[in-house]
Amino acid sequence: MRTMDQQARQDDLEAQAALEQAGLEFVPVNPEHVPGWRRTIEGLYPELRQRSDIDTVLLDELLALLDEYRAGAEASTDPLTENQAAE
Repeated sequence: MRTMDQQARQDDLEAQAALEQAGLEFVPVNPEHVPGWRRTIEGLYPELRQRSDIDTVLLDELLALLDEYRAGAEASTDPLTENQAAE
């Protein structure tokens, strides 16, 4: 799994570099704004559940995985860096 995480991180960096070369500008996120963005998105969940093209079981699984990921990310600012140090 670590190798996949490392490869995914490398792929992300390469994709970002390609997008920047194409003229896309990346803007840093103000961490103070993130909770407000999350509240806005979470407010849309009931609407998503009403859509016929959204599988609510899958949506719930996705949201549970996202919560699990965020809990781990809060415990460590960069879990991949810690994993690399453990290797």
